[in-house]
Amino acid sequence: MPRLLCNELRRNSSMWFRLWASSGRFMSNFGDDLSRLVLREVTGQDVRWSTPARADVLGIGSILELAFKEGAKDCIIWGSGLRQSSLSLSGDSLMENGWDFLAVRGPLTSSSLDLDQNVTWGDPGILSPYLMEGVHISGSGHVVVPHFSTWDTVSGRALLRQIQGEGYTILPPTLGPSEMLRRLAGAEVVYSSSLHGIIVSDSFGIPAIPLKPDSLNRHLPVAGRAESNFKYNDYFASLGSIRASVDFSDLLSGNTAPALQHASELVDTIRPKITELSSNLVQALTSRLG
Repeated sequence: MPRLLCNELRRNSSMWFRLWASSGRFMSNFGDDLSRLVLREVTGQDVRWSTPARADVLGIGSILELAFKEGAKDCIIWGSGLRQSSLSLSGDSLMENGWDFLAVRGPLTSSSLDLDQNVTWGDPGILSPYLMEGVHISGSGHVVVPHFSTWDTVSGRALLRQIQGEGYTILPPTLGPSEMLRRLAGAEVVYSSSLHGIIVSDSFGIPAIPLKPDSLNRHLPVAGRAESNFKYNDYFASLGSIRASVDFSDLLSGNTAPALQHASELVDTIRPKITELSSNLVQALTSRLG
C-alpha cells in the first residue's frame, strides 16, 4: 500500500497538496475513513485500518477489484462494491479464496459476480446516523461535495470559487468523517460528485442530487477524470430508485429546480428501503461475528 500511495502522490501531487491545504487532512477520503467508524459502532470492537491483502473485513468502497489484485484471502465482504462491471471476477472464484459475502453495495455488483440471492445489498454508509446520536447539528445550507479531481486544474479551482461565490458551501472530500457527517446532516440540500456524499445525505433524509460525473471532463479539460457510472447506479438500484442529476453549470445558472424537486420527493420514497437495508446489514454482520 505505501507503494500505491507513492504512485498516487507522484501522479497527482498538486491536487493532494491543495486538498491538504483546504481540509488539513492529507491523502484521505471521508468515505474510506467512515468504514472503520461504522464497523466499530456496529460490532462494539476495536477496528484498525489494514491493507486489503491483510483485512479481516472489506467494508465501504469500490474496492473488490483492488482487494483481489492485492491477494486478499479469508475475509468478510460487508457492503463493498465493484468499480465497474467485471468479466474477470466471479463470486465462486473469490469464495475459493475464503471470501465470505455477507453483503455487497447493490444488485449490479451482485449480478456481475453472480452471487447467491441471499447476499444482501447495502452500502454501510447508510448507517451514518448511528454515529451521530447526541451530536449537535447546525445548518449548512446548500452544500457541494466535488470530486477530488476538481482541485487538479486551474479551471476546476476557478469553478469552485465561482460556485462558492453563489452562496454554496464547498466541502472537500478529504474532510474528516465526523465533520463531514455533521455538515451533511445539517444541509438543506447536497449536490455531490462523491458517491458517499449522496449516500450519507440519503441516510439523514437530506435531498441529494448527483453532480454528473462526466461534467468534470467538460469543466476540467486538462486533468479531469470522470468516474464510472457503475458504482452510482449500483447504489441507486439497491434503493430501487433513479436520480435526476445536474451539471456544474446548472449550479451557476440556478437551473436546479427540477432536480431539487425530484430529490425532495425521493426522500420519503427511499426511507423505508434505507431502513430495511440498514437492518439487513447490521443483522448480517452481527450474526456472522456471533
